Order: sequence, then C-alpha cells, then structure tokens
Amino acid sequence: QQTATAQLTQTAVSPGVREYPVEGRLHGILFVPPGVGPHPAVLMLGGAEGGVPARRAAWLASHGYAALALAYFDGPGLPRTLQRIPLEYFAEALAWMTQRPEIDRSRIAVAGSSRGGEAALQLAFMFPVIKAVVAWNAANVRYPSCCAPNFGPVWTWHGQPLVWAMPAMRPDPITVVHATIPVEDIHGPILLIAGDDDSVWPSAVMADDMQGRLRQAHYAWPVVVLKYPHAGDRAGLPEIVPAYVNGVPDPLTGRKTTLGGTPEGNAASTLDAIPKVLDFLHRSLAAAASQQTSR
Repeated sequence: QQTATAQLTQTAVSPGVREYPVEGRLHGILFVPPGVGPHPAVLMLGGAEGGVPARRAAWLASHGYAALALAYFDGPGLPRTLQRIPLEYFAEALAWMTQRPEIDRSRIAVAGSSRGGEAALQLAFMFPVIKAVVAWNAANVRYPSCCAPNFGPVWTWHGQPLVWAMPAMRPDPITVVHATIPVEDIHGPILLIAGDDDSVWPSAVMADDMQGRLRQAHYAWPVVVLKYPHAGDRAGLPEIVPAYVNGVPDPLTGRKTTLGGTPEGNAASTLDAIPKVLDFLHRSLAAAASQQTSR
C-alpha cells in the first residue's frame, strides 16, 4: 500500500560552469567554474566502472574548482579493461593541466574512488605537482586486475608492471612490502574516506593501516580519516543515488556482489562527507598557494 510520495531533483552542475571535451592522447572533460581564473584544480579519477567520472568533476566545478574528469580505461584510444595502465598517461594529464590558463598550477589535487582512490594515492607520491589527495574507499596496496584466475598487474611504469598483491590470497610478506603504496612519500595533506561495511575490499582496515604508517613516519602534513558505519564501497561519495541491492560484478573476481552498506548508512556517509571534502580541499590548496607565495 502506498503511504507517501516524494520527488527529488538533483542539479548535477551549477549555472556558468563551462565544459571542454578533452580528446586525442587524453580522454576526458575539463569542467571550469564561473569567474576569472586561474582556479584551484582537481584531477578526478573514477573506479572499476571505467569511463569518464563527469558527475563528480562537475560537482567540484560547481564549488569553485577546475576539475578534469579523466578516463584511463574503457574510452577511445584507451585500454578496454583495467589492466596494464601506463602511469605515464596520468603524468601527461597533469602536465596538460599545468599548461591550462584556467588552472593554478600551484594548487592541484587528485581525487578518486575505489580503484581510482588507489590510483590517486599512487600518483600523489610519484608527482610533486599534486598538493593534496582525496581517496574514497581506497586500497593501501596495489591490487591486481580483474578477474580470477587471470590476475595481473594494473599499473605499469616505463613499460614495467608494478608489483601487486591481494592480501586475501596471503601473498608472501616481501611481495606485500613491494606492493604497498608508500603514502609516507606523498607531498601534501591526505583525506581517506571508508565504509566499515565495504564488501568489495576492506577499505576501512586499509585506511587504518595507512593512518598508522603515516603517524609512525611523523608525516608532516594533515591526515584526515573518515570512517562510516553501515556504509559500503560508495561511502562518502558526492552524490545521492537510488540504492541498488541486486549486486554488481566484483571488480576483482567478476562474481556478482553487493557494494556493502545499507541505504541509510550510505546516505548518511554522503551527507556527512560532502562538506568535509570541500573544506579539506579549500584548506589544503589554500595552504599550498601560501607556501608557493612564501618561496
């Protein structure tokens, strides 16, 4: 029996935001906020769904950031699947961003969710131009490509595959050490967001590991960790979407699985995280600009 009705309208992008398709060697969309630049900027990366994470980049542009929604597989001229992705591709994207007149090259952050969060952490320690990182539901090690039994490397550098590990498979300790993402070598503030009920991988446990290593290393920049009960692999993401409980293909095994969390838990995590992500980016990139000015 129907007891109530409601209608929700979500505006994906604010008036005045400009969109510039990026085609050729790179594939994505640059969203530029209204007003005179150069603006602080974010390189936005999607996860195992592939393609261009346009909605999240549009959200950032609606709040004052030039945001490049970058596809790195499943796009024109790109690998079809999440396998053997050259990290040089991201280096080229960052170099492209620093040459855009709309972007303040001293205030560039990277953000990504799930596999994109793993990539964001990897890039943040490799490229000093990145001054802050936001990672939703990310791994603390480089995981393999999908799917069993044909696991393989996801990332390459100078043509060589980077070591990967899947802790659930109990790899030898030396492999885990070489596959661990050295977050201690990142060059700015870090925001980690995770759900306690992530059924894709244990993102909350991995966030705790990274926070512990950063503390042990006496990390010089702010580290913020947001963990949400009853939230899954979509914890804290900047959109409210209808709950889907029938399962999706697991990005590691290919088997059908849920992403974890309850509709209430996922929604509560988003409502709490959205303003905190924006505040983190504002503070972190303002500090980066101040440091640049003082030099």
